[in-house]
Amino acid sequence: MIKLIWAQDEAGGIGKDGDIPWKCPADLKHFAKKTKGTTVVMGRKTWDSLPFKNGLPGRKNLVLTRDPNFLEAETVTLEEALKLDCWVIGGGEVYEHFLPYAKEVHISYIGGDYNCDTFAPTDVTKKFGGTIWGRYFEAV
Repeated sequence: MIKLIWAQDEAGGIGKDGDIPWKCPADLKHFAKKTKGTTVVMGRKTWDSLPFKNGLPGRKNLVLTRDPNFLEAETVTLEEALKLDCWVIGGGEVYEHFLPYAKEVHISYIGGDYNCDTFAPTDVTKKFGGTIWGRYFEAV
């Protein structure tokens, strides 16, 4: 089963300059609780942005990339990933690819506008027929 999870600001932004532009420990705790012990699929830019050299601890990390020479992590194709029980954790383009196949979308809404350069899929409710879970957090 494909599940998507992201945090977005009030303008739908999910990242800026390859990083998360807000500090929200409560959302990070929520993200960890949902994804620990599971398989996570991410794009190469998301992989590059991780603060951990070997991926997110306590999860099987898979990278969706067009680069056949990418050797930093285990890679997966879209077709292979669709056969998995996994969380898709970013970035924006990767969410767009998986949205039509997802069974659940978990969105954390972060108060404020952080002038992001990467955005969550728009019109999620129109493109997605499954369950959407939302939580609201304030950055610190």
